[in-house]
Amino acid sequence: RDNAFVASPYPLVLSVENHCSREQSIQMSKVFKEAFAGALPPKFTPAMDQLPSPNELKYKILIKTSVSKTTPKELVEITHLEGGERKEEGEDGKKLKNNRDKEKEKEREMME
Repeated sequence: RDNAFVASPYPLVLSVENHCSREQSIQMSKVFKEAFAGALPPKFTPAMDQLPSPNELKYKILIKTSVSKTTPKELVEITHLEGGERKEEGEDGKKLKNNRDKEKEKEREMME
């Protein structure tokens, strides 16, 4: 944290590739909260009219990780950006398509 904003005051995005167990993910979220206390902005929610600007996020740390139904709530609470190639199951048990799959489908349709 001490070196995060030496080059720029703008937000730092910490991209986490999480292959930890549930217990270790909970522990990791506790470490993030402690280490980045005061630098983690409130969670972005769909109820927000718009996302904060980079100026509003100066000296803040944003956490990006894949989130699924099994991700512990402790980690979900501090996740600002969701990423990854995850595919979740719908209520019918079928795999849901992620955005990248949808984009590829559109490209194929346009080529035809």
